[in-house]
Amino acid sequence: MNINSNIFGGSRFPVRSAIPRPTTARGTTPVPGLANYVTHGNNDTFGINWSVNLPDAPSLTVGFQMGSSQYSVYGTNDLGESAFHSLNVHSNYRWAGFGMGAFYSGERVTR
Repeated sequence: MNINSNIFGGSRFPVRSAIPRPTTARGTTPVPGLANYVTHGNNDTFGINWSVNLPDAPSLTVGFQMGSSQYSVYGTNDLGESAFHSLNVHSNYRWAGFGMGAFYSGERVTR
């Protein structure tokens, strides 16, 4: 099940969020000269964006995303995991007929 929401969509302060269902994946990794490895993994993510759209003022959108994954190779003791957090800030403005914008993006991998 995926959950997506758009709160206050028609207002000057819309909020959007997404919570995809956690997924489980299985795959086969070929290794030349060896039997194929069967891999198994789980991952989940979450994201939210908030905007401010006022007349005669720069727009502002802030987004935050986070996720994690765990994986293993059957028949071995090989395990792994990773996680991330990211932040995005975006702004646009029209001044003297010129479109101006700024964007910041930062990501941190925690494992």
